[in-house]
Amino acid sequence: MKTKKFNVIDHEKYLIFLQRSKTPHVLKTCNNSTTIKVKAKSHYFTHSDKVVDSSYLNFIKRVKKEVILNAEKLNLKKVNPKYVRFCPVFESDFFSEDFVEIDIDAAYWFTAFDFGLISEETYFAGLEAPKSVRLMALGSCAVRKDVFKYDGERYTYLGAEYDEFGRRAFFNVASRIGQIMEDSLELINGHAAFYWVDAIFVKKQFADFVEDHIKGIGYGCHRVNLAWLKGDAKNRTISALKIISESDTVCEFKIKTYFRQRKKKS
Repeated sequence: MKTKKFNVIDHEKYLIFLQRSKTPHVLKTCNNSTTIKVKAKSHYFTHSDKVVDSSYLNFIKRVKKEVILNAEKLNLKKVNPKYVRFCPVFESDFFSEDFVEIDIDAAYWFTAFDFGLISEETYFAGLEAPKSVRLMALGSCAVRKDVFKYDGERYTYLGAEYDEFGRRAFFNVASRIGQIMEDSLELINGHAAFYWVDAIFVKKQFADFVEDHIKGIGYGCHRVNLAWLKGDAKNRTISALKIISESDTVCEFKIKTYFRQRKKKS
């Protein structure tokens, strides 16, 4: 079965064409991509503006196969990872120049290796690839696609398509990183703002302590200096101005649960 690749604009136009021409097809879709199968031919559409170098596609496929096979051998259990936690919860705007960001190096990739989900050869090969490729390779294991069948008149939902052990593998890796972040928050309770996946935002005077903790459990990490960290209660967002290689980068974190909602007066 041959698969052709298109972009997201083609995806929308192609679906309209198929519907207007009443052509039966099968639609598989997730957040990152859509695959449309017409007879024996499948067409793949990415939902991302970032195009992955074709030389990495086979690597991504190999990693997915390897991770799923090893996850099944390890009989990994279901877990529910935590990706973010804010401490403390604010009720109003804030602004501070007293925070830095600490990032774990190759967090998901190293954890997958530590779990035994990828071999040493795959691990070192991944370190030669861009971070986005490593994350895509691991993320592909957890992809859940909704499948629809179009009979020429209407769509029928056929269910979800995914690999259970692939999802368990990814979520176990994410859960371990989340636990490291949780432990780091607890160690300096009240002196951190929040963590976001594999990055934690802490007060400057406690940065060395957190870095020593992360390195002490076998992970590498690095510090990103911040010009400021601020919260916008009205829009319920947090923004950070990062200083990277003498250039400034503003990152915004939109989390509705960050700011505690005021109770309405009765």
